[in-house]
Amino acid sequence: YGITSPVDEGGTLVVEANGVTIPIHAVWPNLVKTSTLPEGGVHTHLVYGGGGDFSDFDGRKMDGAAVLMEFNSWNNWLNAATLGAQQIIFIEPDTTSYSEAEQKFLQVPNSVERFWVSKADGARLKALLEVDRELPVHMTSRMIWKKAPARNIIGTIEGTDPILKERLVVVNAYYDAMSVVPALAPGAEMAGGIVGLLELIEYLAEHPPKHTVMFLASSGHHLGFRGICDFLSRHSRKEEHFAKLMTEPFDIRLFISLDLTSQTDELGAWNSTRTFYYKRFFTPFGRSFVQYSKAIAEGFGLDPKDALIDGVNPKGGMTWDMYIPGEQLKTDGEVVLNAGTPSLSLITVNDARFRVDTPLDRAEHVNVKNLTGQIRLMAGVLDLGLNTADLIPDYRLDPDDRMRGLKGFVRTFPRRSFVPDRPKANAVASLRMGVEKSVKGVRRVYYALADEVGEFYMPGIAERRVSVSAYFMDPASG
Repeated sequence: YGITSPVDEGGTLVVEANGVTIPIHAVWPNLVKTSTLPEGGVHTHLVYGGGGDFSDFDGRKMDGAAVLMEFNSWNNWLNAATLGAQQIIFIEPDTTSYSEAEQKFLQVPNSVERFWVSKADGARLKALLEVDRELPVHMTSRMIWKKAPARNIIGTIEGTDPILKERLVVVNAYYDAMSVVPALAPGAEMAGGIVGLLELIEYLAEHPPKHTVMFLASSGHHLGFRGICDFLSRHSRKEEHFAKLMTEPFDIRLFISLDLTSQTDELGAWNSTRTFYYKRFFTPFGRSFVQYSKAIAEGFGLDPKDALIDGVNPKGGMTWDMYIPGEQLKTDGEVVLNAGTPSLSLITVNDARFRVDTPLDRAEHVNVKNLTGQIRLMAGVLDLGLNTADLIPDYRLDPDDRMRGLKGFVRTFPRRSFVPDRPKANAVASLRMGVEKSVKGVRRVYYALADEVGEFYMPGIAERRVSVSAYFMDPASG
């Protein structure tokens, strides 16, 4: 399937006085406006803005300036923009969080270009600016919207029981990553789920379960769940219109989504929805998974009482949201349930996931011991469940398929008509889902590039009302 995203083709900053050349990386677009600079680049002057308080700009010539700033400055880059700055260059910090990252882009097509430089290059520029308060520089950058092919990867292990093998269970994890600086998206914490899926595949390949298990490594999780939406559109829809479009229907009895990280060693099971209506169906799953965890806990050196958190039936007045610090997660399991297929999610709890959506989400920060413990517990719980006859109840939950798709056409007005009938190829359509612009790396503004006749399509819409707009960027000037 095709997926639309901004692609950074590279950029440089050259100090004109001495020819020092520094690579710069574009920050996530302001809605659709990327940090593309005009062909041939721009000649401007560089000043240092520190943390971006207005007092940091005292004595600086701000009109048309490029401003070097500390990344951990919240949204103070807007102060520089208010004073006339046209480019902002953020210096890599020692540590940061997704909350800081989300402040570096807007949900409107603001024209201020924003970039990231390494800590070492930032220090070089700061040293030069201590000598000269302003540095003449030449900057180039190109970030384009591109629709590129993406793939989901599917594999199956057939069940060993003649009856239970007809009950298909899908286990899923995404394998893509997201960063506020798209060219620098290491995604180490984000890889926890796919690592767990690969370990589970290796184990079950040697010890086939009684239920048939399909493994799904999905892409496009952070770009509007495009991967899981494509899987559902081909294999598991209930609404009549979309059901007719399926190419290979699967009778999925249970979908299990993995979302694992490493800063704690605690694993929880959740029913992928905050809607109370479905709780009675998922309650047995939560309790069964807890029983499976108790059966194997001591062998893993865990306390059977809290080896696995039952997020379906929280104890002591808790709610599921209390187990996820900061912003709530957006899981593939939620999307699957919206499409009418019962789903559970196995999620690392009490981990705020601070480094996700940043260039600092690197492998050296991963707590391998914590992740290993969760994967062992997850594999043990699923091994017991997949070999149990009563894992899936005989009765079926029949959730409504509430997912929809949006087909649109981008047209412009002819010079002497009130009817927009001129197709606009390569326009970028944006659709806003909810009030958040991003949730721990999952973008809540979806994008689609119009084809040669100005047509675009966006799947996976579960809201009743959405805001849609379309824009065209000049290829030369951005």
